Amino acid sequence: MRPEWTDPTGLTGYYDVLSNRYMVPTFLEAVLLATAHRRSPVFVVLDEMNLARVEYYFSDVLSAIETEEALQLHAHGVPLEGSNGTTVPAALPLPPNLYIAGTINIDETTNPVSDKVLDRAVVIDMSAVDLPGFLAGLEAREPALKDARAACENHLVAVQGIMIAHGLGIGYRVAEEAVRYHAFSAAHLAAGAAGVTDDLMVQKVLVKLRGGERQRPLLTGLSKVLDGLPRSQDFIAKLTADLDEFGSFQASR
Repeated sequence: MRPEWTDPTGLTGYYDVLSNRYMVPTFLEAVLLATAHRRSPVFVVLDEMNLARVEYYFSDVLSAIETEEALQLHAHGVPLEGSNGTTVPAALPLPPNLYIAGTINIDETTNPVSDKVLDRAVVIDMSAVDLPGFLAGLEAREPALKDARAACENHLVAVQGIMIAHGLGIGYRVAEEAVRYHAFSAAHLAAGAAGVTDDLMVQKVLVKLRGGERQRPLLTGLSKVLDGLPRSQDFIAKLTADLDEFGSFQASR
């Protein structure tokens, strides 16, 4: 999805008067494909749906799903030639073999999703993270990362255990980057493993922290599990000092 979407044309297309064709985006192409091959399931995944307001660009599709009426594409009396070479009718029912899934992120860069959308969807919370399982799988795929995994796994898992109680945590992307940086450092920088872990904790984990008095146990817990990592300790001490003085802390302030 794109943050500037305010209408459904990014999904369902539009008539281009200059080329006298109907512009067919990927979503509509999937609908046409499912319509043409009704015995085969067609899956559409809409990534980061709430970068824009879902209600603005997805309302026509939601209405078609709920009412089981055809999706209105254009007002011409005859089908139009599509930009991908297919024929695009004026109205197109959503076929039963079309399956639509989407992802949303909840942070300061996204829009809230209204009850109108949630009522028409099945919400699956995928915030649970299995770091040991992920790291084991990473090593199984790339055995050369064994030492790098061993160098940072304990700290990653310990920090994850503290952060999860506060609705935070370390995602798979950060965990993999930590392991790969350890491997790179061992091969090219000759830096100590503890120092690399210390740098990574500050640069990839602690730098995202913010909160108020309720998060004081978070800082206390992180200080304990990161004992022996001086940069991390200094960083947490600064956040704690901000909390004491201002009643809140934000690492990027």
